[in-house]
Amino acid sequence: MARTIKLIIILALVAAVAFVIARLRSSTAASAGLDGEGELAGSLDTWPEVPVKQVA
Repeated sequence: MARTIKLIIILALVAAVAFVIARLRSSTAASAGLDGEGELAGSLDTWPEVPVKQVA
């Protein structure tokens, strides 16, 4: 029983650490592209022109 409780506590701690890391990464990822220098990959300025479909 003691091993089971110890295992549950360790798994809960690992889950809490993973949650905190994921939360920190998501909060910094939102502003990382805006703070960087240069063009953003996939920016609308870099997309090729789309041809207009001719209706017969």
